[in-house]
Amino acid sequence: MTRRSNRITAKEKSVAKSSARKARATAKVAKATAKAAKGAKRRAMFVSAIERYRMFGYAAYNFDGDGKDPVISRLHEVIGDVDPKRIESEGGPKRATLNSWFHGKTRKPYFSTVVAALRAAGKGVADLGDGFAKSGPLPELKKRGRP
Repeated sequence: MTRRSNRITAKEKSVAKSSARKARATAKVAKATAKAAKGAKRRAMFVSAIERYRMFGYAAYNFDGDGKDPVISRLHEVIGDVDPKRIESEGGPKRATLNSWFHGKTRKPYFSTVVAALRAAGKGVADLGDGFAKSGPLPELKKRGRP
């Protein structure tokens, strides 16, 4: 009778290691697949939210062909001749903000920021024209400087 020792041979060790590697790799792939499926589900939810917005958007307030709020183009017409440095120094939004509105990716600016830009340029909301101001000009506010 041959007696087998309780020791594990080198070949058995390498087989065990490769099996463990394969198991870890399979687990990684499964985890990545689950993560990708979760991301796809989130993207699908986001797309459906965009579709709902397009479907139930404002019928009386349509955006321009470039997808930007019409107040941006009106604001550009009204304060286009004023230097952006002056608007910034008078307490309005920064030059980068104005540049992002007129030439960048900003689609819907906060109206309070639009009003701040108008006031810093020495204009009022009524200067934007029909549809943007319900009443007369706003009362004068104290100018605040940037720190």
